Amino acid sequence: RMKVDYRKLMAAVEGRESDLDQLRVAALDYRKRVQRQREAAALNATPSLWPCRGSLSSGFGWRIHPVYGYGRMHTGVDISAPFGTPIVATAAGRVIQSGWLSGYGYAITVDHGNGLSTLYAHCSSLAYGVGAFIRKGQTIAYVGSTGISTGPHVHYEVLANGSQVNPAPYLLQKEPPVSVANHSRQGG
Repeated sequence: RMKVDYRKLMAAVEGRESDLDQLRVAALDYRKRVQRQREAAALNATPSLWPCRGSLSSGFGWRIHPVYGYGRMHTGVDISAPFGTPIVATAAGRVIQSGWLSGYGYAITVDHGNGLSTLYAHCSSLAYGVGAFIRKGQTIAYVGSTGISTGPHVHYEVLANGSQVNPAPYLLQKEPPVSVANHSRQGG
């Protein structure tokens, strides 16, 4: 018969259990870190910023069009701001359209992945062309009054799977940051 020292055997087992506990803690920490990185990446690609400083001059929904004079769906929000105010990307992504876009005037569209894209219209100038990769908060254009417009502003749209949706649920703040300059004309 073999003589077994149960105390040594139990000490060895307890040591292995301690090693396993440490591995479990390390694995849990790793999973939490990966989850935080995923959440940060998702937030980075979610249009949650206002595109510029200014005043909300027209919301999303049915309205009397300021140029045409009849009821029409307004597919974004308008933020009036002084001419040349920087417009920033509300989320990271890739530019998929940049240039003249009919009644929108000079416009830029950014694809954020997961079916989300944003459009910024009536710009005085555009900072990037198609294919450029954009960081959240990066200046991509400047406020203007190009296309069918009544004054300097940015028309901002959020598109989900190609359809315009109300941007309000995406925005972290209920109102755009206030402009430091006064301006009398309201964009529309």
